[in-house]
Amino acid sequence: MKKRMKQLVSILIASALIFSLTACGSKSESTGVAQDNGNAKTAEDTKSGGGENTKKQDLVMIITQATDFDKTLEEKINEEFGEKYNIIFKTWEEQSVEQTVKTAATAGEQIDLVKFWPMQMESFVSANLATDLTGYMDDEWKDRFTDTNILEMGTYDGKLYNIPYDNVYPAIIANSAILAEAGVTLPESGAWTWAEFEEACRTIEEKTDAFGAAIQKEQACWLVRNLFLQTWGNEEDMNAFIQGKVSFKDPKIVDGLEMIKKDFDDGMFYPGEGGLAVTQDQLYAAFSQGKYAFMFVPSSNVVGALDKTGITDYTIMDYPSMGTSENPPLLGGCNGWFIPKNAGNIEGAVEVMKFLQSEELSNYKLSAGKLVVTKAGANSKIDMTLLEALTRNANSIQPKEIMGLDAELNEYIMNLMPANYFNNGKSALDELDALREAALSR
Repeated sequence: MKKRMKQLVSILIASALIFSLTACGSKSESTGVAQDNGNAKTAEDTKSGGGENTKKQDLVMIITQATDFDKTLEEKINEEFGEKYNIIFKTWEEQSVEQTVKTAATAGEQIDLVKFWPMQMESFVSANLATDLTGYMDDEWKDRFTDTNILEMGTYDGKLYNIPYDNVYPAIIANSAILAEAGVTLPESGAWTWAEFEEACRTIEEKTDAFGAAIQKEQACWLVRNLFLQTWGNEEDMNAFIQGKVSFKDPKIVDGLEMIKKDFDDGMFYPGEGGLAVTQDQLYAAFSQGKYAFMFVPSSNVVGALDKTGITDYTIMDYPSMGTSENPPLLGGCNGWFIPKNAGNIEGAVEVMKFLQSEELSNYKLSAGKLVVTKAGANSKIDMTLLEALTRNANSIQPKEIMGLDAELNEYIMNLMPANYFNNGKSALDELDALREAALSR
């Protein structure tokens, strides 16, 4: 099953690359440490595109964040459906989205469409909290996908619960000007080890005024999630850990966490103290000002990050390997949408999904650097060199993680790691093991 999932991710990325090459040839041209996230947004935090017309049926969605890209998506959805539905957008937050949906279901609160990962739907499906979409996936909709096999990512026990729409995994943008000043040369392949990353950071800190790296607080959990996948050096041990059969106090985990902690203690990550609390605005501003060299960023945000920071002299690097495998597994997979069982407007939610996977919208997303799984047409303005850099890890993505065992375990890792380990050491691992054992006993 895991091999099949990795093959599906490979199909997804390869399809995006191949279709983009075809399209260009026919024309001459977003887990974390923040702990204060709430559940569902209050009314004053909610953006409505339909005004107060009570005659319209509500359409409540948790699919967008406070980014320019998503604001444009909201505008396009409002233009298309605003006259038909009272559209309500609630801000999507990675650390709390699962709990938000489950709390709403318990309270009988309407939520019609949610952004979530197709590979991590077990907790919703097993609790009967997701709508079976099999009957809605007609031939016309299927024809929009570059490869319909990708739908298997969101299929459980033969039923389709989640519709994939683009690929995402960790990447690094390197400021080439800082590298040149420090005399640092990176591997041309883009692949490197954590030790090589540390060495580059130390050299940069010694020879320039810049910090080595920075990571947004919502992505700080990547540091432990990739460690959990990569530290084993072989697939058998990795799978045993993913299945919850190995303690979080295993020496390989502890050694890896200590390695990461030392890097933060040594001030390798901007701004030194507070390196786990950097907001996206701070991340981008500091990068544009040359305050650090390596930005950890989701692959789907690379184009937006470059636009926001104004950096034009850059190199895209892979996430540094924390293990000994020649082809280290990498967290990631695919973004998708699902319709909760407490939805009040399934028809509207399906209409929005189909609209967002139209050629026009797929074109817009591909031009913004999103690795879409649907056909984008011949008008995509895409930097092919950049796209190739973002797709070179196709065979490395490992969509299954230990977080899939249990919602509480998922929340702990996403929201509290690695901060809890940095602050509390072994007791954080005791808490993780307690959650792991509780999940296995259910």
